[in-house]
Amino acid sequence: MPATVPPLKIAIRHSHSYSSPGSNLLSQFFERLRTSRPELKELPELPKIENPDLRKRVFTHRSLWGRANTLFQDPENDPYPPDNERLEFLGDSVLSTVTCTLLHERYPRYRVGPASKVRSLVISNKNLAQICQRYELQHELEGAPAQKMTLQKSEQVQADLFESYIAGVYLDNGDTGFRVVKDWLFQVLDPYVKAAFEVVKQEHLLSGRSPPPYAAEEGELTDQDRARSPGDDSTGSTVDPGTLSYFNQLCQQKKHNVEWITTDVPGSKSTPLWKVEVKVNGKVAGSGVATGKKGAKILAAKEALPFVQQG
Repeated sequence: MPATVPPLKIAIRHSHSYSSPGSNLLSQFFERLRTSRPELKELPELPKIENPDLRKRVFTHRSLWGRANTLFQDPENDPYPPDNERLEFLGDSVLSTVTCTLLHERYPRYRVGPASKVRSLVISNKNLAQICQRYELQHELEGAPAQKMTLQKSEQVQADLFESYIAGVYLDNGDTGFRVVKDWLFQVLDPYVKAAFEVVKQEHLLSGRSPPPYAAEEGELTDQDRARSPGDDSTGSTVDPGTLSYFNQLCQQKKHNVEWITTDVPGSKSTPLWKVEVKVNGKVAGSGVATGKKGAKILAAKEALPFVQQG
């Protein structure tokens, strides 16, 4: 190692091939994780990396040897041991594959668009950094002495380190590497996937599109979604009945007191109208008018969803 290592600027790389989730969706995801902290059980035991050279490489940042990030490839007779950048690159792909597999198995009817949003939330840099911190991997990271503490506190570097460790476990176990990583990460990621699912489902509802026709846990059709009645009223039928089911589910989770008030309003002799107001904890949160009570109730629930979300 040379006597002095040239200073190296810490470049924040965006190496993931998937699109990053929006900041609003990401903040909702972490708020849900914060409020459902009991669901984040103790992490499973961290798989060991038995090969000492591989383990050392996992925890070696390129700044330790002053490697430039402009090289096409490392020199053939490189005098310095390899760093963890290529491991991070490999681990990123393994992690994405495992996450997609978990989504595929837990929510078999999930469409690709929402599933991509869930994946992006779960394997976002911020979330991976928090998992890295829970395992305290950052304390073992080796980098340029002058930058070591900064690197260890960097969210980006922590996320990269966790991906590097995934690759280390994958390579250390040979032919069974993927199975070992899959069994481990399924346990780690499952509560994060559940939280991300709820956030994306809620965003889907509030966007005005039809809600996903499955329950939060297992992706099955709910009784309310099966009981569609287009002839009940023309106005309410334009809003999916699943909206009401989701509204009730949210209120139950947040332990809100809900009161429905139904009144008739002036309409034509052949087409009477009904108005439904919904009070949440004593405050009017939404109202709807339709030619049937059920349709008005659904419209009121849809209008009240943002209030319940923030409450």
